[in-house]
Amino acid sequence: MSVDRTREMVLVGLFRFSPAAREHLEKTPEYFDKIHEIVEHEGGTVERFLVVMGPWEYLGIFEYPDLEAAFRVLGKIAKLEVFETETFPAEDVKIFWKELV
Repeated sequence: MSVDRTREMVLVGLFRFSPAAREHLEKTPEYFDKIHEIVEHEGGTVERFLVVMGPWEYLGIFEYPDLEAAFRVLGKIAKLEVFETETFPAEDVKIFWKELV
């Protein structure tokens, strides 16, 4: 199976507040606006943010034109010092299934 390099990369990010940001939860909408701005500036798209239960507070689904753009976004989000993050590549499950069956 060939890989379509023209498709955007999908990444899933897990977010939790840094200790300093916890002291200013009222600014949460501003933090997310800033993330949208950073992602869009790098040519990406924020598909969705969800609140989750467990050790992480939010899950974001993003699309990027390439890996370099994704790394630039991650660096800029880290500079905000608002969230701790973990980011994972994601793909449509049907691509995975093709390898299994």
